[in-house]
Amino acid sequence: MGTVGRVFVWAICLIASTVLQGGAAPVWGREWRVQLEPTRPPWERAEGPPGEEAGQPTPPADTSPQPPAEAPELPPAQPPAQAEETPREDQTLVPEGMPPGEEEGPAAGDEAPEEQVTVSLAQSVQELIRARFPDLVTTVSADVDENLVELYGTTDRLSRSIALQDAVQNLPGNKLVVNRIEVKAPERSDRIIAAEVRGLLRANESLGDLPIDVRVEDQVVFLEGRVPTEIFEELAREQAAEVAGVRAVESRLRTAL
Repeated sequence: MGTVGRVFVWAICLIASTVLQGGAAPVWGREWRVQLEPTRPPWERAEGPPGEEAGQPTPPADTSPQPPAEAPELPPAQPPAQAEETPREDQTLVPEGMPPGEEEGPAAGDEAPEEQVTVSLAQSVQELIRARFPDLVTTVSADVDENLVELYGTTDRLSRSIALQDAVQNLPGNKLVVNRIEVKAPERSDRIIAAEVRGLLRANESLGDLPIDVRVEDQVVFLEGRVPTEIFEELAREQAAEVAGVRAVESRLRTAL
């Protein structure tokens, strides 16, 4: 080996010795130093969990018995939804709460509206008598069959019987009214009845000047003469019916129009 080779080997050894001992070696006129970490056992070089410094020993695992973890509370189980059953054509639906055997049949459903109308009309007639004809509550009654109303009983004035008949006729749902109310008043002579009828006609402002003749036979009043229109004729009939003891009024009045 020549001089150059020995110098080169010597330089390599010097650099290696300086690096291993942590010293400084001149490189191109500068000193540089390499700090080597001391050699550590493999178990100390293992990386620990985050946050722990490298090189610290791992603490032993805790092997003491731990209390069992509580299971999460589950919501209560819901019963499965029942599918709605489609009724068969021959199956009759029974409302909830109705005992078996009492379901309404087709015939009962058809008769219910008619029966309800009859009951409603009968109640309306009774309420009408109590409200507008209190003097007839104990002497007059009414029978209702579908839309037919029959009035029974007695009264001392024909006008009350006619007024009740007209009021019932105007009730909703009514078709026919049969008036069987009898006029029963104390015995009065035809002469007295005729005098009272004439007095009522003369006292009325619309009828006082009209030529109306009054005749009474067996408590039946007959009106004769001429009046302007049918309105005056109806008014004369009503006035005659107000007299007690009059069983009926027959109008033979003629109208000018």
